[in-house]
Amino acid sequence: MVLRLKIKEERDEGFDVMSFEFKNGQEFLVFSSYDDAENYATRKVEEDLDSEPELFSQDWLEGFIDTERLYRDLDDDVYNMNHSYFTEIADEDGDEYETRQIDELVEGDFLDKDDIEDEGKIDSAIEDAARDRTDEQLRDPMEYLREIYGDEDAVKEAMRIAGFDTTAAAENAIQTDGVPHFLSSYDGEEVELDNGNVMYRLN
Repeated sequence: MVLRLKIKEERDEGFDVMSFEFKNGQEFLVFSSYDDAENYATRKVEEDLDSEPELFSQDWLEGFIDTERLYRDLDDDVYNMNHSYFTEIADEDGDEYETRQIDELVEGDFLDKDDIEDEGKIDSAIEDAARDRTDEQLRDPMEYLREIYGDEDAVKEAMRIAGFDTTAAAENAIQTDGVPHFLSSYDGEEVELDNGNVMYRLN
């Protein structure tokens, strides 16, 4: 028995692709060549990465974030936050010395107890302490963001701050999972026709 089909929709998106629907309701995306299908799938993945990155493995997404740039872009804000911390606790009572600021600077070996009255050395110690804490917090910038935002939102924030190599990620996804995985929502299979066309079932 030959199934009747109709062209349900012609997609004019820079690709030679059409949607065919058989009389029994089965719908397929049909491409003139595998290369067209691959390019179409790549763009689809790029769009999904831009609009819904939560659809993808968060660990996998991290591989396409520039963590060196993330460190650099976070550094000033985190350092200033830590510097403010050590400055603000100067007004809090300390257990051993007059203020909690001096307590922490001495305990952290940033300030010698003989210099607790020297404003210049206190300022220098604050800078050293803020830098030390910042370097420790940003040893793994993604872990720093996870502690603040949680796993999923940390990746989104890292993508916003440091950017994301969408093209490389999309190409890697296609190479890893294959074109049918992204185009055939029904069974993840590809059907190659005698004329060189390829089609992917949607339902």
